[in-house]
Amino acid sequence: MKDLEEELSYSNDLEIIEKRRFVKQNDWRDASPVLITILGSSLPDTNKVWFTRTRIQLFVDRLRQCSECFSFLHPTRVCEKSPIYASCGIPHSSVCVNSEKCNNCGGQQKSTSQSYPFFKREQ
Repeated sequence: MKDLEEELSYSNDLEIIEKRRFVKQNDWRDASPVLITILGSSLPDTNKVWFTRTRIQLFVDRLRQCSECFSFLHPTRVCEKSPIYASCGIPHSSVCVNSEKCNNCGGQQKSTSQSYPFFKREQ
């Protein structure tokens, strides 16, 4: 991966932000697809890698939301906050009877609603 990063940076004048390999669990083949995040606002159609022109495909990852606090800023496995209800944004142990309130924007919808501005902006 380090060789690939150096070649892409040198041959294409790209600033690479992140690189990762898509691997299935228990399958560590070296020929699996690679995601490379570059700095910039436009995406070239092709790039050169070791004297070969390769096609670039846009990749948009799905939006991830913590299922404990419903924040978009971190995954559930690293959440340090108390669990809350998605509908009211308040931690409690009984059935939720409070009015709907988003934990992210304070609006009157569930934190998991896909129709409010915060979700659309993050997507």
